[in-house]
Amino acid sequence: MRQFFHTNYLFTILSQIYENFVTTQTFRRKYIYNIFYPPTYNIPKKGNMKRITFIFLMSILFFATGQAQNKKEIRFEKEFQKTLALVNSDQFTMKFYIATPTVQTLFTPPGAGANIDINPQNCYLSINDSLVTTQLPYFGRATWTSNSHLDSISFNTVLFSRTVKIYQDGKKKAIAYQITVRTNQNICYLNLDIQYDGTCYLYFSDRNRVPISYVGQIFPRDTTMQKRYRPSPKQQ
Repeated sequence: MRQFFHTNYLFTILSQIYENFVTTQTFRRKYIYNIFYPPTYNIPKKGNMKRITFIFLMSILFFATGQAQNKKEIRFEKEFQKTLALVNSDQFTMKFYIATPTVQTLFTPPGAGANIDINPQNCYLSINDSLVTTQLPYFGRATWTSNSHLDSISFNTVLFSRTVKIYQDGKKKAIAYQITVRTNQNICYLNLDIQYDGTCYLYFSDRNRVPISYVGQIFPRDTTMQKRYRPSPKQQ
């Protein structure tokens, strides 16, 4: 009986010593060891650092590209609104500097055929409310030179009809401007594509001539155009 008591007492003492040892080791490992040997499992490896840097730089690049794209679209919209306001005012002049005489002008982009340089000061289309004033050189064939035009397109009359539509040209807006004019038992069709920056493409056709196209620019109406206008011999 006495031997059992001593054995049980010895076991209890050994258990307390073991618990104190485990507690001490845990304390050392959890607090003291971490002070001198901080954990490194939160530090990214070298390969991960390169990947993070690459992702960060690409994010900056995409952000800068998006900002530049937004600024460009805003600039396009501002220029288009200025052009649209000028068209809606019905007080503008289009001065043309390129003529493209070709039978297939309606199927060929303006300026893509046999181009002829013309003087924009003498080649224009002016809109004053419903009054249309036009002075344009006419070339019957694409092979003719600028000095060989047979006649000119010139009239000063009230338009018969007008249609204005806005359409999307890629990321930019443009205006389809169509007018019809009757002169001397003839009907003239003027189809205009007005770009956001004011660049104009005129497709002209009537009953007596093969089509011809012009390239020019839109401006606020010049009042001197009306004074310089002289009707063609057919209109006199």
